[in-house]
Amino acid sequence: MTTGKRLYLGFGLILAVLTAVSLMATVKVQAINVALEANSSEHAAVQRYAINFRGSAHDRAIATRDVVFSASSAERAREVATIEELARFYAKSAGPLEALLQKSADAAELGPLYRAIQDIEARTVATTKAIIAKVEAGDTSNAQNQLWNEAKPQYVAWLAAINRLIDFEESRIQAMNAVAIGHARGFLAVMLIALAAALVCGVALAWTLARSVLQQL
Repeated sequence: MTTGKRLYLGFGLILAVLTAVSLMATVKVQAINVALEANSSEHAAVQRYAINFRGSAHDRAIATRDVVFSASSAERAREVATIEELARFYAKSAGPLEALLQKSADAAELGPLYRAIQDIEARTVATTKAIIAKVEAGDTSNAQNQLWNEAKPQYVAWLAAINRLIDFEESRIQAMNAVAIGHARGFLAVMLIALAAALVCGVALAWTLARSVLQQL
């Protein structure tokens, strides 16, 4: 081989090593990005909307109790208005949450969890409306019985169903974090190995080329 071809070959090999290192780094960084993107764009968002659900359901339970035990029509009207406002807040979270669930990779697991929330929500809202109607009609005794025997266990079940969704998303966030951490650790190991290999190859090529050129001269 001529001296020029030897130099081209040597620098070509060095560039090949650098290209391989860059490709490995790109693959690892992309894997980390996918895991973090899933957490930020899906799992954390679903969890946030579910937390909004829980806050609305919890506060509605308190407001429903206060409706039954209100001392005046003004107090009752204020609590009813609070329940309606909390229902609107719940609905604002339901729309984007449903959109996320439809395109989620975990739709098979999330679907039953969300349907369970919808089922207990519908029953609890109906019970709440019935209690309010009884109180407004002056039937406080039956309203109290329905509050204790129906509304209370329904609100407990509603909150439990929401918590199952929150816990599921928490487990997915932890899993994606573990994936990202694993890739980050692997990335560090790969880069150190690639650096050592590049140094060895660079020194070997430099020594070989220099020796070859000197011998030819």
